[in-house]
Amino acid sequence: MSDDAVPLLTERVAGPLREATEVLTEAERAALLAEVQTKLTAECFDLIETMLDDAARQVENILYQKVKAQLRAELPEVIEAALEDILEMREDD
Repeated sequence: MSDDAVPLLTERVAGPLREATEVLTEAERAALLAEVQTKLTAECFDLIETMLDDAARQVENILYQKVKAQLRAELPEVIEAALEDILEMREDD
């Protein structure tokens, strides 16, 4: 399929929209554009919010797994060092 055979969104929307706006008064046209702008803005923000929420959950999960792995690796050494310190203090007494 060539690029020429693929209809562009602007071609699909611009034609009917242009025809619709040509028969509207200036006030009707402004109201229609404001309504479309409001609808598109709301839809875009809903999509952005969903995508940001998903990204935040993914980042949170990655950080959680990284911290958990780091604790799993380092905690035994920390506990061992603390126990050795306690045993050394008892031996010194």
